[in-house]
Amino acid sequence: MDAQGRKQSFDADQLRRDLRQAFRTVGVTEDWLAEHIALTVEERIRSANDEQHCPMASTAVDKLVCTVLGAAGYNDVASEFSRIRDIDPLSHYRENMQPCSPERISALLRRSFPLADAQLQAISSQCADILRQHAFSLVSDRFICELAIHVIHRGPTQAADAASQGPAAVLADSAAWRARVSPATGAFMDSAALRPLPLSTIFPRVRVAVDIASACAAQDGAWLSELSLLSTARPLCSAALELLAIMRGELQAQLPNCADAPSHAIFTGCKSFLESAFSTSKRRDRLVLAQDLQELLQAALVRKAPFPLLLTVR
Repeated sequence: MDAQGRKQSFDADQLRRDLRQAFRTVGVTEDWLAEHIALTVEERIRSANDEQHCPMASTAVDKLVCTVLGAAGYNDVASEFSRIRDIDPLSHYRENMQPCSPERISALLRRSFPLADAQLQAISSQCADILRQHAFSLVSDRFICELAIHVIHRGPTQAADAASQGPAAVLADSAAWRARVSPATGAFMDSAALRPLPLSTIFPRVRVAVDIASACAAQDGAWLSELSLLSTARPLCSAALELLAIMRGELQAQLPNCADAPSHAIFTGCKSFLESAFSTSKRRDRLVLAQDLQELLQAALVRKAPFPLLLTVR
């Protein structure tokens, strides 16, 4: 929702471009960080929209990005992002002093950070204990958020060995995941049809990127039809679920407080692939095929997953 209250689509691609520019300007060249932050924010927006039954304001989105960057240890990137977007990164903190009840702390951290439920409960409890131990009765939102950032980085909610590697370490690389999957899932990974996204120690989320075009191209040059497309999508979904389950198991082992966070399957380039692969079909037929594929993904992924799973088709 824009400043005038009009509904508008969330531009995830523009957010990723602005984040990449901000990271590179301060000398951070790892593109996965921009993608991780962008996806974390996108997931939080979807969750907030479901909870509030109304779209998140565009100004709130930008402020959420700055909060996430600051909590991840990238205050310099947050400042550069603020310059790109022409916003005040601290404008979302209300400076009036209020009683620091556990309910207020939990509600504020839920609004401000993309935390898993168990992680939120642990960090809120630790913040409340610290404030109580130091006899704070009235505090600002900004103070609570800064305290939470300190707890995220220094408290027991992060694995000690992982936290010592830097502000955003990766728990395992692609080769480690490849060695643990079945041959069928490994074949999809080898063909670039299935790719595990980095599992970060900062706001960890289990995500996989799925490229259905690469999966279809790996079918030994078989003629692509609507039936073959949907037939390829089913085992690809099964492979994605297997990989997600293995990654969630590793997250549970290393960062148990974060393990209940939703996982995310992102189908990249799907819309453009359908446009090009079925360019001779009528537009109405392509729309029907896209809807059939969407329904298949919902059934074979979201409803079949034994854990919370977000689905994004791009």
